Amino acid sequence: MLHRIGLGAETVVITGTSGGVGSAAVQLAKRRGAEVLAVAGAAKTEAVAALGADQVIERNAGLVAELDVRTLYLKDLTLMGCTNQEPVVFENLIRYIEADEIKPLVAGTYPLAEIVAAQQRFLTKDFVGKLVLIP
Repeated sequence: MLHRIGLGAETVVITGTSGGVGSAAVQLAKRRGAEVLAVAGAAKTEAVAALGADQVIERNAGLVAELDVRTLYLKDLTLMGCTNQEPVVFENLIRYIEADEIKPLVAGTYPLAEIVAAQQRFLTKDFVGKLVLIP
């Protein structure tokens, strides 16, 4: 999404910032010079702030936004969603990791034989980053 919208030095709100994708989005947005407002659970705000978020908003603080669609077009605003990325996005991501410009967050690794333990840990939601299964 950051690539698609051409994010630069502007303000962006990123949800789910304690997960793997969200934590990467915080780092990538900061790399582009954006001011990052990150949304995360209360127990994870410190870890998310350490990623570079300018402000961390507690997930249960009532963040429901009502939007009159007329506001979008009358103020010439854009609302975009993204579920698919261009191949260059993955290439850039790998390059940034290799250059130590962003750091993937791995909360734990589990051998494939311990998939049940990994799933149990996943259900606790008490970690920041990703859990990795090793074949």
